[in-house]
Amino acid sequence: MKITQGIKKIIKPHVDAPTWVDLNFLSSSITNLVNTFKKVGIPKQATYQEEFEEAVSRLNLTEEILNNRLKEFRRLQFIFMMLALFSIFYLIILLLKHKFPNAVICSSVILIISSQIFRYNFWIFQIKQRKLGCTFKEWTRHLTKRT
Repeated sequence: MKITQGIKKIIKPHVDAPTWVDLNFLSSSITNLVNTFKKVGIPKQATYQEEFEEAVSRLNLTEEILNNRLKEFRRLQFIFMMLALFSIFYLIILLLKHKFPNAVICSSVILIISSQIFRYNFWIFQIKQRKLGCTFKEWTRHLTKRT
C-alpha cells in the first residue's frame, strides 16, 4: 500500500489524462452529434393541413404551369436515373478492381441520387393525384398498379 501511494504522489501531478483528452469538449461533441441526428431523423410536423386546390390558388398556379412542372420533374428524374445508371456501372468497375473504399463512396453517391429520383417521382405522383400529403404506402400502391 505504501509503495502504490508513493507512486501515485510522484506520477499523479505529471499525468492528467482528463485534461489531455478534454472530456468536456468530447462530451459536448457527442451531445451535439446526438442532437443533430435527432433533428435530421425526426421530421417536423406540418402546422396546418392544406388541400391541393387551396395550394394551387394560394400560389397562383395554372394548369399550364402544373403541366410544365410535371415535364420539368420528369426531365430531372430522367437525368438522375441516367446518373444513377452510370454510377452503378462505375461501382461495378470499382468492385471488380477491388477498390473497396472508393466503392463505398460511390454507393453513398448512388443512395443520394436515388433519394432525388424518389423525390421527383413522389412530386409527380402528388401532382397527378391532385392531393398533398400522400403517404409512402399510397405511392407504392400506385407504382405496383402501373406494372
